[in-house]
Amino acid sequence: MKYSNYLKNKNLSKNTIKIYLRQYEIWKKYLDEKNPNKTLFVKYIKNYSKKHQPNSVHLIYCSVLSIFKFEKRWKLINQCKDIKLPKIQQSNKTIITLSEFNNVKNKILFKDWNSKRNWLIFCFLFLTGIRVSELLDFNKNKIYEKNKLKIKGKGDKVRVIFLTDYLIELLNNWRANRIAISKKNKLISIKQINQIIKQTSYFYFDKKITPHGLRRSFATNLLKNNANIEIVRKILGHTNINTTSRYLHFNEDDIINEINNVMNMKNN
Repeated sequence: MKYSNYLKNKNLSKNTIKIYLRQYEIWKKYLDEKNPNKTLFVKYIKNYSKKHQPNSVHLIYCSVLSIFKFEKRWKLINQCKDIKLPKIQQSNKTIITLSEFNNVKNKILFKDWNSKRNWLIFCFLFLTGIRVSELLDFNKNKIYEKNKLKIKGKGDKVRVIFLTDYLIELLNNWRANRIAISKKNKLISIKQINQIIKQTSYFYFDKKITPHGLRRSFATNLLKNNANIEIVRKILGHTNINTTSRYLHFNEDDIINEINNVMNMKNN
C-alpha cells in the first residue's frame, strides 16, 4: 500500500503506523466512496468523541489529516484547521522523585529472584527514561565504554543513553544478558512489565506509576536539577522539543518555591 510506504518514510513508530493504517481503513469505509469534505470530517470526529477520551480524539484527528496530506488535499487541510476538538485535561501526573528513589534504594532487600528482576526493570526505566519496547530489546552486549548503551527507538533511530553507577552495579549482579525475562529465560510481555511497574511502585513508594510515568519521572528529575531541555530531548529520543516539555511534572509546591526563589533574588 502506498500510504503504508508514505508513513514509513515519515519515520513514525511501528505502533503509530499501525494505528494510522487502521484509521485509514475506517475512514475510507466511513466515506463510502463520497469525496471527503469538512462537514463529513466534523461529523466523523463528533461521533468518535462520544465514546472515546480526548487524547484518542486528537490522535484520530491527526491520523485523518495525515491521509489528507498523503492525498495532497491542501485546501481541505486548511479548512479543517479550525475544527474544535475536546480539550485535554492537564492533570498533575504522579512521578517518583530522586529523593524518594534514593531513600528506597539504600534500604532495599531482595526476597527472591522475582523481586530482584522487578527492581532491576523498575530502575532501568527510571534511571534511563527508555521506553518498554526499548527495554525488551536490551542486551548487556550492547553496552560499551562501561556505561554507554546504543538503543534503537521510534522510527529505527539510534541514540546513546548513559547508565548510572548504581544501574551498572545492578547489572553486574544480574547473570543474564537480558532483563525483561522469565525464569525460563524467555522475554516477558509488555503487559507483564506494566504489571511489574505497577506493583513495584505501589510496594516501595505507595504510588500508582506506569512505565510511561517512570519516563516522565526521569525527564522531570533531570530538568528540576537544571539539565538542558535539548539534552533531555536527545536522551528521550524525541524529534520535537515540545514533546519533551509535555513530559514534565511540576506540582504547586514546585511552582511556589520557584516564584519565591526568583522574587527573593530580585528583592536582594
